Amino acid sequence: MRPNQKAIEKAKKISVILDSLASPTRLMITCMLIGGEKNVTEILEKIGTTKGNISQHLRILTSNGILENRRDGNKIFYAIKDKKVTEVVAHLKKLYCPDFEF
Repeated sequence: MRPNQKAIEKAKKISVILDSLASPTRLMITCMLIGGEKNVTEILEKIGTTKGNISQHLRILTSNGILENRRDGNKIFYAIKDKKVTEVVAHLKKLYCPDFEF
């Protein structure tokens, strides 16, 4: 792979992450998960939208490699998969909404 091609591939990966976080709902979900994994009910209680809407956003975040999930009984727990994403989102939260608590 040529050096320029490597840069293009990395830029594409970063673009997918930033595009995934560009939605206010997905950004809020990711902010919530900085503190650790949460299940759909916990996310739903804090975000205040429909379960279907939350599930759709979780599906996008998971398919784009932002989140991972695990099943425990009848609950599915979500967590940030890439610790670099945790760092980026935590920094944005600190800069733009430090008083925003979940």
